[in-house]
Amino acid sequence: MTEKSRSSTLFSFGCAGKASRESLAATVVLCVVLIGNAFVGLRLGPVVARWTVLVVIAAAIWFVREHIRNLRQHDELQIRIYFEGLAWGSLGVFLLAMLWPSLQRAELVGRFEPEFVTIGLLVGFCTGYVNALRRYR
Repeated sequence: MTEKSRSSTLFSFGCAGKASRESLAATVVLCVVLIGNAFVGLRLGPVVARWTVLVVIAAAIWFVREHIRNLRQHDELQIRIYFEGLAWGSLGVFLLAMLWPSLQRAELVGRFEPEFVTIGLLVGFCTGYVNALRRYR
């Protein structure tokens, strides 16, 4: 096995082909929809905001469906790397939720917003995923 083929098999987007590209596309669409909804939704009226919920739900369903289909095509090492990223994300959000009240009492942070959970999961997942990729390389 050459170095190039070895490294590409460790990356989930390099090993599963079409399903991974669709999974990546679903991730990008969901991120764009969520960011757009967060910024544009503040300026829209309640009627339009209710309709944007349908777009967010449709993007989220597509995201989950594509990622589950993509995970089914991975081997055990790739799934282990993915789950390690999920563990880091979950622990990161747990620590964020546990520390937030103390930071709030010290007046270092403001109110806890629900979007912080999503951001914490994404940052923690990416950190754990990259860390696992480097370790198993």
